[in-house]
Amino acid sequence: MKKRFLIVLACVTILMAFVTFFLSNLVVQRITEQLIMEKANTRLSIIIQGFNNISNDIDIYSYIAFPYENISIRKGEFVIFQYGTSALNQDSPRVRKLETIRGGYDFVLFIDLGREVADYLSPFRWILLICIILNAIIFAIAGMLFINTVVHPIENLAKSMTKITSNNLRERIELPTRRDEVSQLIVTFNTMLDEIEGTYGRLKTFVDDMMHDLVTPVQILEGYRQLIERHGKDDRIIDEFLEVSKVQLFRLKEMTTSLKAAFLVEKRRHVECAPASEITKRNVTYFRDLYPDIHFDASIQEDVTLPIEPMNLERIENI
Repeated sequence: MKKRFLIVLACVTILMAFVTFFLSNLVVQRITEQLIMEKANTRLSIIIQGFNNISNDIDIYSYIAFPYENISIRKGEFVIFQYGTSALNQDSPRVRKLETIRGGYDFVLFIDLGREVADYLSPFRWILLICIILNAIIFAIAGMLFINTVVHPIENLAKSMTKITSNNLRERIELPTRRDEVSQLIVTFNTMLDEIEGTYGRLKTFVDDMMHDLVTPVQILEGYRQLIERHGKDDRIIDEFLEVSKVQLFRLKEMTTSLKAAFLVEKRRHVECAPASEITKRNVTYFRDLYPDIHFDASIQEDVTLPIEPMNLERIENI
């Protein structure tokens, strides 16, 4: 992520520098051209005034920029005055022409606008280039600070998250010294991990208890099977076995239903009143038959009910 951000930052910086230089240079160039042409018109008017009025003490030569301009004064087909650079290519698209006819004379001023503008803009372009480079450096430094402030903590957060597995739910992400949005995100993530760890622990305990409870009905059924094998096909034992089988299979079914319900997002719990006396008598009878060598001393009060689900009461007594 950091590499991609640096690449994007470099591309944006270069693009902004290029666009800024191009637009600034274009605007200043247009303004400079306009100013140069306005000054040229003014100087041409002064030259015309000085040429037509001999009494005016006007030095025509001082109003011509020799390296970039050329002026000619014609009378019909005859050139009566010409001054300026001979290297000026009058057919070049960079050369502008100003022409005025006054008093029978044709005044023509050729200006190498491209070279004159380039001389004007040369210092400005250097200043502009230096400013753009400085701004690019400042922008790059600000981008690096942004990376260290935002991107780097997020990158550390992603690395820490990869270390967290179902076997390592105790792992937590260290809080940064700054109290910003990233810090709030880490606090929220650690809180979520606390809830997940607690839920996972409760679920694991529930499954362990359920697996332990599942063993008891199986042991009871197996005990009656062994009784039948030892005593033969005794009608009393077989009838008792069928009755026990019905109850224990019902218990297994209830346990399976409870196990499925444990994985639901929301579980509606209906607290019922369990017939505690009946359940306790039945359990004592089961265990007395299963373990005849063990004495079970039970004092059971009649018609006792408890505010608990019957399945949960059976689980508690069997444990």
